[in-house]
Amino acid sequence: MTSTQIVKSKKRLKTGLKLLLGSGLLALLGGGAWWFYILNSGKSSNAVALPIMTADRENIEITINESGAMQLGGQRDLKSPGEVTVDKVLVKVGDTVQAGQRLLVLRNKEQQSTVANQDLAIRKQKQTLARSQEKVTEAKDKLAVVQQELRQPIKQEFDIRKAELELTRSREKIIEARQKLATAKEEALSPAKQVFDIQKAELDLARGREKIIEVKEKLAAARRELQNLEVLSKKGFIPGDDLVRQQASVRDAQVTVRDAEFDVRTKTIDLQRQILEAKRATEPQTKVLEAQTALKDAQSDLNSKTLEFQRLKIENKRQTELQEKLLSARAEVRNAESDVETQISELQKLALDRKNLETQVQNNFVTAPITGKILNVKAKNGDGIKSGDILITLGNPSQELVNLQIGTLDAAKVKVGQLAKIKVIGPNSQEYTGKVQDVEPQAISGEGGSGTSLGGGSSSQAKVPATVLLDKPTRTLIPGSQVSVEIIVEQRKNVVAVNLEAVQRDEGEPFVWIRDNQGKAQKQKVTLGLEATTKVEIKSGLKAGDKIILPGADTTLEPGKAVKEAPPDAPQPTPEKL
Repeated sequence: MTSTQIVKSKKRLKTGLKLLLGSGLLALLGGGAWWFYILNSGKSSNAVALPIMTADRENIEITINESGAMQLGGQRDLKSPGEVTVDKVLVKVGDTVQAGQRLLVLRNKEQQSTVANQDLAIRKQKQTLARSQEKVTEAKDKLAVVQQELRQPIKQEFDIRKAELELTRSREKIIEARQKLATAKEEALSPAKQVFDIQKAELDLARGREKIIEVKEKLAAARRELQNLEVLSKKGFIPGDDLVRQQASVRDAQVTVRDAEFDVRTKTIDLQRQILEAKRATEPQTKVLEAQTALKDAQSDLNSKTLEFQRLKIENKRQTELQEKLLSARAEVRNAESDVETQISELQKLALDRKNLETQVQNNFVTAPITGKILNVKAKNGDGIKSGDILITLGNPSQELVNLQIGTLDAAKVKVGQLAKIKVIGPNSQEYTGKVQDVEPQAISGEGGSGTSLGGGSSSQAKVPATVLLDKPTRTLIPGSQVSVEIIVEQRKNVVAVNLEAVQRDEGEPFVWIRDNQGKAQKQKVTLGLEATTKVEIKSGLKAGDKIILPGADTTLEPGKAVKEAPPDAPQPTPEKL
């Protein structure tokens, strides 16, 4: 075989192999496609039909439901103040009244007569008081006359006192003159002592100047320490008490400096005085003579003032009679003023008694304590009423309340200010909103007193009274009628929520089944939040719009299992417990 034939033979072999391989690949692809179709066709025909819900954003609420009785704001029963007779009823049911408006007239003639007698006694006491006030004026006029007569004696008393002071001063001058004389004699006898005193004063002055230098150095050191502490205090390195103590130390040092400077000035002046006196020591005899002369003059002045003082005392004795008249006039004024005060007190007592009587008479008029509406009138004209009997019931229609009695377990969850929904008990009733206004701190029981709840039901279990105030008055709800109240004790707004039956648990961990974009079931772990009666908050793991599968107790799901949505009219599967 030639080389050309061999080459042609190899080319035909390669072409055959390529055709064979292509045919095998086409057969393999065709078989795979057929197998994939059969597999998916079988799965689609095995898809489970289950209810599917969409995770939405909702408000989750935990509520407490109770029934209660309507009443108006400030609603109260007005009771009889005593045993009286109804003279006239001034209002009727449905009337609107103002605070202070008279509603009933009660009859009590004895009290009215007592008030009239009290008025007479007050007028009589006022007349007596006016006469006593006139007596006070008369006594004051008499006192003024006596005081006019005693003007001169009063001046004499002043002169006597002045003379006493002058006499005392003259005696002091004699003592001073004697001291000067003794000093002059001593100075005349001891000039050497003056020299010694001057030398001592000079030494004291020098020491005082040294002290000034020492205390100034201490003051400078204290100021430097204060500056350092102020810097540390601003940076917060030391407590404020250290800074205050250092400031006090600086002030003390400043005082010490001033005291030392003052002491030096004083010693300087004293030294100058001693030097001057030493210079004058050359005339000691002259100073002794001057001191002797001053002593004689002081003794003469003392004798003169003693005679004047004795004269004034003799003249003052003549005014004893006028003094007695003055005392008598003053006593008369005091007695008259005391009578006026006593009569004023008596008049005030009569006025207070009259006010009390008037209050009792006012009790004969039953007035409205608030502005409101008359709900019930139990009294009629001419009725005899016992003390404490109910006469009228009224309330404020601008406020509407619901009185509740809540079980003790639920009451622990109720707080003032929580939202509430109110409905009249019955079909197709309108819903109103309100807030919890009050929750009593103590429970009551049927056995302990009132066995009937404010809502109208009877119960022997302990209940906690509470009040709900409607946001707006309805003007249609009848006081005393029964209503249902739903109190929202906890709420989450605009959160992702699903039905309770959608949540499953695997070894205590919550999860839900979701359907993915291929229509297959997938297990999705979730974090639960607030749980209401039929819904539960999903805090994480889901988002709004996710498709949630609601499997029944008899349905077994596995990840990847095909799920289709059951028709709305299909029977719902029994939900598994969480």
